[in-house]
Amino acid sequence: LVENSEEGALENITGVITLQFGDDSRQVTANMPLNLLPAGRSLPLVAYFQPPIPGDYSISAQVEFLLPVMPGHQRYLDVAIQNQEILLAEEDETAEVTGELRIAEDQPDAQYLWLAATAFDVEGSVVAIRRWEYPSSASAGDKIPFELTLYSMSGAIARVDVMVEALAVPATPSE
Repeated sequence: LVENSEEGALENITGVITLQFGDDSRQVTANMPLNLLPAGRSLPLVAYFQPPIPGDYSISAQVEFLLPVMPGHQRYLDVAIQNQEILLAEEDETAEVTGELRIAEDQPDAQYLWLAATAFDVEGSVVAIRRWEYPSSASAGDKIPFELTLYSMSGAIARVDVMVEALAVPATPSE
């Protein structure tokens, strides 16, 4: 889990995750489910290791790259999450997340619209992550319904954090 303790947003965060088992190790590049990490928020780095994975290993992670978002940027849009509901089921090992997304009417249209839902256990460890993508561009003012299911990889889900990202359609230069 990477927490942005800076005063401004960060983007394009990647990291390296290392599995160490005895004298052997494996490394993979890890990415975040969204490009943008606002100040004071956190998202997990996500990576996949090909099996088999030895049963006895240690893990470490290190942020490898990030960029500060320049003040006054206009590439990312303000998107409101409305009518959000989170339903835990199957002994709290799945979570149904639903709601609506709305881009403010005074903003440009969105080139893409992504939502990331991260589930945590009672100790604050990440137990599930999922990214939902709207299948086309979105217009300012639209109410866009979303629905996704999180499946815990390790125990009961205690809470779910939801973040949204929309990238503005680039403005065309006027002639």
